[in-house]
Amino acid sequence: MEAGTDDPVENPRKRAAYLKRLAADMRKQLAAERAGGPPTQAGLQAALEQAEDDIERLEAETKKAKRLSKKRKREIDEWKTWYANQAGIDKTAARAKLDSEITWRATEINTLEARIAQLVADDLEAEGRVEQARHQLDALEAGVYDRPIKEDPRLVGVLEEVEEAKAAYKKGRPPSSPRKKRRKSARK
Repeated sequence: MEAGTDDPVENPRKRAAYLKRLAADMRKQLAAERAGGPPTQAGLQAALEQAEDDIERLEAETKKAKRLSKKRKREIDEWKTWYANQAGIDKTAARAKLDSEITWRATEINTLEARIAQLVADDLEAEGRVEQARHQLDALEAGVYDRPIKEDPRLVGVLEEVEEAKAAYKKGRPPSSPRKKRRKSARK
């Protein structure tokens, strides 16, 4: 496989197709956004503040979970050191104590790491809500909700990129083969 041919950025045809899907998805999103009527400044501001508060809370929870996870890892290391420093040849009782202490901490670490992953995902979702609220506020201030969807600047920019990608694809496409021309003439 040639390098870059499957990459929508590098392959003009795939870029045009990707941008067309993006434009269609954006039209649906804008239609859904307008379905309940234009948003209010106060409603969008409240959504923005809620999302920002969620980010702060999630980041604090993530930090706390990471600290506890590191603490448990240090404790495991301390128990391993304790075991290594035990005197005697028969360390059976010490080994049982070590296994017990490591097991519950390792289980807690696994739980914490799963929680951290979920918190990070939730944080990314909240950041998306912040960006969406900011875009909607900008759109409201620009009077976008008073115009038809096809004139929404958020969509217009994507549609312009679609046209540019189509032009780049057509420009880079090889000329039609004689076989294709024959098929076209046979249809007439």
